[in-house]
Amino acid sequence: MKIVTQGLSRLVFIHGDYAIKIPWINFVKLIECFLRYEKEGVFNKKAKRYGENRILALFNYIYYILSSNRREYLYYKKHQNEKHLVPIIRAFLFGLIIIQPKGKVLSHSHIRWKNLLGKITEKGIKHVDLVKPENFCEFNDDIRLLDYAGTETQYMLDFDYEIPIIIRTS
Repeated sequence: MKIVTQGLSRLVFIHGDYAIKIPWINFVKLIECFLRYEKEGVFNKKAKRYGENRILALFNYIYYILSSNRREYLYYKKHQNEKHLVPIIRAFLFGLIIIQPKGKVLSHSHIRWKNLLGKITEKGIKHVDLVKPENFCEFNDDIRLLDYAGTETQYMLDFDYEIPIIIRTS
C-alpha cells in the first residue's frame, strides 16, 4: 500500500488498482496557504467566504476541508454518466471515505497533459484545480479529472460546458 499526501484535504492510499481517499488536514500546507494569502494581501478576502469572524471562518474552512470527499461523492452521484470524471465505486460513512479506481496521474511533462493544458489556457481558464496535472489521470485510455471536490471546480464543470468537452477530447 502506497500513501499519497500531496493535497491539503485528503490522505490517499493506493492499494492495488484502487485509490482510497480519507479526510485529513495537512497542517503544513494549511499554514503555508495562510502565510501566502497574508503576504499577497488576500487573506481577509478569502477568509470572508467562510464567515465575518476570523475564528468562525477558520472552523468553517476546516469543515470545508474535511468534507471534501463528501462533496466529491455527492457531485459524482449527480453526474455518474460523465466521462470526464474518475468514478467513485464505493463510499463509506455518508461519503466521507471514498474509493475510486486508480488511474495513471499525469505529470507536467506528459504529452497529453501539455495538450490538455494548451486547450484549457486557450479558453482562458485559470482555475487552480484545472491547471494542475496531478488532478488528472489516464483512466481507460481517457483523460479524467480525479479531484473534483472543490465547489469552484464543480461550478465550472456545471456551467462552462466546454470544460468537460476539453477534458474528454484530450
